[in-house]
Amino acid sequence: MAWIEEHGNRYRVVWDIGAPGSRVRRKESFDSWEDADRFRKKVEYETSLGLTFDPSKMSVAEYFDHWLKLHADNLAPKTLASYECEIANHIKPNLGALKLSKLSPMHLQNYYDSLKKEGRIAVEKRNIEKLKAAQAEGNDSKKLKKNIERAEKRVEEMTKQNRGGLSATTINYHHRIIHKALKQAVKWQMVNRNVADAVTPPKQVKREIEYLRREDVHKFIACIKESTDYPVILAAIYTGMRQGELLGIRWKDVDLKAGIIHVRQQLQYITGKGYFFKEPKRESLRDIPMPLPLNAVLRKIAKEQESIKEIYKESKSDDYKNLDLVFCNYDGSPMDGTGVNKRFKRLLVRNGFNKITFHGLRHTFATMCRAAGMNLGDVQDLLGHADISTTKKMYTHVEIEPLRKAMDMLVDYMKVDS
Repeated sequence: MAWIEEHGNRYRVVWDIGAPGSRVRRKESFDSWEDADRFRKKVEYETSLGLTFDPSKMSVAEYFDHWLKLHADNLAPKTLASYECEIANHIKPNLGALKLSKLSPMHLQNYYDSLKKEGRIAVEKRNIEKLKAAQAEGNDSKKLKKNIERAEKRVEEMTKQNRGGLSATTINYHHRIIHKALKQAVKWQMVNRNVADAVTPPKQVKREIEYLRREDVHKFIACIKESTDYPVILAAIYTGMRQGELLGIRWKDVDLKAGIIHVRQQLQYITGKGYFFKEPKRESLRDIPMPLPLNAVLRKIAKEQESIKEIYKESKSDDYKNLDLVFCNYDGSPMDGTGVNKRFKRLLVRNGFNKITFHGLRHTFATMCRAAGMNLGDVQDLLGHADISTTKKMYTHVEIEPLRKAMDMLVDYMKVDS
């Protein structure tokens, strides 16, 4: 058992280690009660597992496992799942065996370099090893053989195309996770310094934003009117909402009479846990005016859904998932975001347009807003960005249009009547 004692302006965690009769008392001091309490929980967790807690002997893998357990409640479900994935697939296989106290800047630098060269390939190779191990144990199924062949083919293709490494963006994400975890280790006085401070991750290359040009938007809309995804694509173009926000809209969030969409929840998916709804961040809670073309489409959807509900009702079926969703499958269940994105790309290719992601429709909306002369603050509000600098940085490619219009206004103002 561990406990906290006040010691002047500081807080001290006290606990005993060793067998009865030969126990040794340990103490660690902290500047705040919150830090001390987190450390106390960690000590008690280790004790519950029958382990002797000794920071000097803890490996990087052990530390990251326990750090995640203690911080799970403070992380959004999708963020936690993402952290778990990156730590399991990359951080632990590469750095896990090292002692936390021995982790150095050079270890991290070498780690980032290896990710850049073969981060993706390394994961696939470990996957192949696991599959072959299962095969060696007697599992000789056709499915297993096929999975091994597919994995080997992916490695071959990545090697040929020189795509075996992770992007600078992903490596920077790893750097942020490691820095955050080690920052807590410093607070817990498990290490003397955060070695991630002495390492610079690869510089991120700014990618050109993908979007539909103005002349292509109406052509594309006309081409896809018979598609079942037409309504959600149209909504993305006319509102700039994120995919999760669109797939999370409920009818109670839509005021067809006033022509307003209230962004109040988003649909998310985590492998192994399924779909769930989550309230967006505070700055993303917003009201979006609904253009008339979209209003008309939503009214049509509402009628169609009522007809479908009647069909289920008449057949006395309880299979309809009445989640009040505007954009959903035939049975009312949530739409799969990955499936929507794949079908959207197929629609683009089939109709002769350049392939972009579904998120590119958000960029299309923002680009058209700026090109039409809408001020930056209004675009920020519509997109739900926390900081106006984010909006400005993302849409510098259209800044010349509003500036040109502003300059024309200046020229008109300066004209002198003859």
